[in-house]
Amino acid sequence: MIGKILERKVTLIAGADNILGKAIALEFVNRGADLAVAHYNENPAIIREIIKYVEDNDKQSVMEIEIPRINFDCIDSAVSNVKDKFGRIDIFVNNTAGSMCKKYAFPEADKHYKDWSEMVRRDIDGLYYWCKAVVSRAMLAQNKGKIINMATIAGIVGVTGTSYVNVSDCAIIGFTKSLARELLKTEVRVNVVTFGLIDLDLCNRDKKRELELIRKILPIQRLGTLQEAVQPVLFLASDMSNFVTGQILNVSGGLLI
Repeated sequence: MIGKILERKVTLIAGADNILGKAIALEFVNRGADLAVAHYNENPAIIREIIKYVEDNDKQSVMEIEIPRINFDCIDSAVSNVKDKFGRIDIFVNNTAGSMCKKYAFPEADKHYKDWSEMVRRDIDGLYYWCKAVVSRAMLAQNKGKIINMATIAGIVGVTGTSYVNVSDCAIIGFTKSLARELLKTEVRVNVVTFGLIDLDLCNRDKKRELELIRKILPIQRLGTLQEAVQPVLFLASDMSNFVTGQILNVSGGLLI
């Protein structure tokens, strides 16, 4: 048992309103963290479930933040509110990037401009705004903190039909490394988790045929579980990773060996 390794650590999770975000939130609360859950009001029921869990189990403090628009002023204001309530931000988890559910062959990708522009706005603009606000509002003054960005293996290898996601994930990885280097003289650590095939049911599609294919592709011959996705994030958030920064933690069942 690793116990309350996040005891009273103030954790801001952006993009808490999906399956992975919820799992991270509940795990962090169980490990002792105080929680601020930020979302774009896409799945408010998940946020209510997180808050209810905290309140019903007499856990630590929890704060909800709805972001009306993805721009710096809205995000900066949200981060400022978290800092005002808790006095600091120890951990920031950026889980706002989209998934690879929609696939387009490259010659057709430009026909889906809305998906492209939404990806840039959410994944790249949002990444920069959140990290800028968290660093400038809290972590620089504290001279300490953990930033964990989320991406997929599409930022490391080519994935057919998701060239637009490759752009996003490469940006997340590159930004993480650059920000980590810029903050080397502080105790702020910046890392990125890249997920492979994790069973999150994000796409809500019939996966029987896909599962058979996955078993042939993956060395481990199965999808990763939700808990197996959460634990690497917990490691990077904890003091166990104080000597780790600017790194890609690849969670893909040996896919990239």
